[in-house]
Amino acid sequence: MAYRKPQSRFTARKLSQVLPIWTSDNATAANQFFQMLLELIGITDIHSYFQKWRIPIVISVIVCAFVGAADGGLRGFVIGGLLGIVAPLGLFWLGVMLTLIAMYLAIYFAAWAVIVWILWALFLR
Repeated sequence: MAYRKPQSRFTARKLSQVLPIWTSDNATAANQFFQMLLELIGITDIHSYFQKWRIPIVISVIVCAFVGAADGGLRGFVIGGLLGIVAPLGLFWLGVMLTLIAMYLAIYFAAWAVIVWILWALFLR
């Protein structure tokens, strides 16, 4: 016969309620911020992307194609060249994401620093 487990005073909390976990809402906000930055730069479509960033695109296509050729021959050369077209945009997106993640963690660590400082001031002085 099954019995009901008695409830304790302390309820179990999910880890996401206690720790600052990067959720899909944060990623959506970061992607919207990325799109806003692209519009501020003047990149609104594919034509403006190729027009504004033509020099970084050419450099990354050459570098990626040669790296791909060194590893995969002709197929690597073609794939590397195609990936080089979007490499500047990918690096820009990565920089935006890492910056926002660092800001998110900085707020968390600052809050904990304030809590520790208050506890230290109250109990160790």
